[in-house]
Amino acid sequence: MWNDRPSAEARHSLRQCLAVLRKALGPARESIETESDTVRLLPGGILHVDLVDFAAREASSSIDELLAGEALFRGELLQGLAVRSEPFEAWLELERRSLAERRLSLLERLHGLQRSADDMAAAVATARRLTELDPYREDLHRLLLQSLADNGQRGLAMVEHARTERRLRDDLGLAPDHQTRRLAEHPNRQPT
Repeated sequence: MWNDRPSAEARHSLRQCLAVLRKALGPARESIETESDTVRLLPGGILHVDLVDFAAREASSSIDELLAGEALFRGELLQGLAVRSEPFEAWLELERRSLAERRLSLLERLHGLQRSADDMAAAVATARRLTELDPYREDLHRLLLQSLADNGQRGLAMVEHARTERRLRDDLGLAPDHQTRRLAEHPNRQPT
């Protein structure tokens, strides 16, 4: 994190940072372990790490557990943290992308479970959330179109299709692919 400084100075800065962190954590400071070149949070300590909770929930096949996993998202990973270090920024960007993909995967599985449980209102809400998170993935828009049609909201499905078509054209200069167009023409058929 201090790659712009000599090694000895960077280690000193890390020690200072850890001292401030331990003081701020009070009794939870025992959850931080340091060994030569490693600093880590100990599992099962006083500190609560929402990323650990998310990992446990994302593997579940329970609608309630997946909903609880989605509820853990309150912003980007380490939002507001400013560290001027190219290696750290590159790592953080990769972690943010990975977590965003895991979140989308969780929501896609949740959508499938909601449809299987014939909870179409919830499936529509989840599909909307997916399209909000990634507005350029047509497969997610197809989930929304199909869910709306299955929920008896064919008119809304057509409005959503027009919105998607406009966004793709205006933002990317593209037309919807044939699967999306076909689903818009026949929303009561499952996409192939």
